[in-house]
Amino acid sequence: MSDKDLIVLGAGPGGLAAAMEAASSGMRVVLINGSHLLGYGLHGAYKSKGMWELAKDLRVACKVGRGYAPSPSACVDFEQVYQQLTEGAEELSTMYLAQLSRLGIEFVPGFAHFVDPHTVEVEGRTFSGKYILVATGTRPRLLPGMVADELEKGFLLSGRVLRPAKVTVALKDTNKEE
Repeated sequence: MSDKDLIVLGAGPGGLAAAMEAASSGMRVVLINGSHLLGYGLHGAYKSKGMWELAKDLRVACKVGRGYAPSPSACVDFEQVYQQLTEGAEELSTMYLAQLSRLGIEFVPGFAHFVDPHTVEVEGRTFSGKYILVATGTRPRLLPGMVADELEKGFLLSGRVLRPAKVTVALKDTNKEE
């Protein structure tokens, strides 16, 4: 059994910040996480924002004028883009894991369940702490039979834009009079 001052469940932005602040204040901390380090913010929002920026860049690449050479046949290798976004997320995760180590924070991958108010178990390992902080975050969720207004309007949740088969770019011909 590992005895700590603070057990943090969840290594998203909130859990990570709490663990790092506590360790910086001299507390003995274990950070337990059942998914990706930095949670949905890095592995959902970061990647979807990358795709958003790609779509904007593609739109610029197809435009005529304003200093850009027109290229109506501009295309995107989505597998390569997805690979780059994944590598970027992994690089950030590696950097944060190194920082956790420097601060003396024990990082434990896996899902915890409570044994009692001061004890959790993760894959056969038991951790006890004076305090337990639950920082498991959120994620978009659609309930059966319910449709979000934004989805009806053609918007997608960020988790659905990461691997598109193709992207349509609508252009306006700025050389024609309206």
